[in-house]
Amino acid sequence: SKDQESGFSPETQIEICYKWAENNGYEVVKCFQGEHESAKTDVNRKRFNEMLRFVKDKKNRIDAVIVYSTSRLSRTGTKSFSIIDELMDRGIPVFSATSTYDARTVNGKMMQRFELMQAEHDNAVKSQAVKDCGAHALRNGRWIQQVPRGYDMKTTRAEQVIKVTEE
Repeated sequence: SKDQESGFSPETQIEICYKWAENNGYEVVKCFQGEHESAKTDVNRKRFNEMLRFVKDKKNRIDAVIVYSTSRLSRTGTKSFSIIDELMDRGIPVFSATSTYDARTVNGKMMQRFELMQAEHDNAVKSQAVKDCGAHALRNGRWIQQVPRGYDMKTTRAEQVIKVTEE
C-alpha cells in the first residue's frame, strides 16, 4: 500500500523490532514475516501460526515475541487475548516495539488488551465504510464488482459503462 511505501514497509517494521530487541537485551532468534496475511483473522495466517508453533516448542527456548505494534499481531480483539495469555503462561510475553508499556505488568497487560480491541474496532469501522460505500454505489446504479462473463466495464469517476461483448 501507499502507507507501506512511505515508511511502514515490512522491512521498516522488522528494523524497528530488531532495534527494540537490541535496546532491551533480546537476541532475535527467528523473524516471521507474514506477507499478504491480514491480521483480521488468525486461523488462516500461515506465518502467524508457524510463529506460534515455533515459540511454543520448548526446545527453541523463546523468551519473548516482539511485534512492530500490537495491531500487527492480531486484529481479532478479545479472541486474541487467549493467544497472549497462553504465551504469557509459558513465560513468553508479547512486546510491541512501538509501545512504551511492559506487557508483563498488570497495567501493561491492560494497555495491550486496549490496543487489541482498538485494532478490532478499526477493522470493523473500515469494513462498515466499505459496505456503506458499496451500497451507495449500487443505489446509484454503479456495478461494484467484476462484471460477469460476456460483459465489459469501463469505470471513471464521472461514469461507468457496461457493454455486452461479442462473447
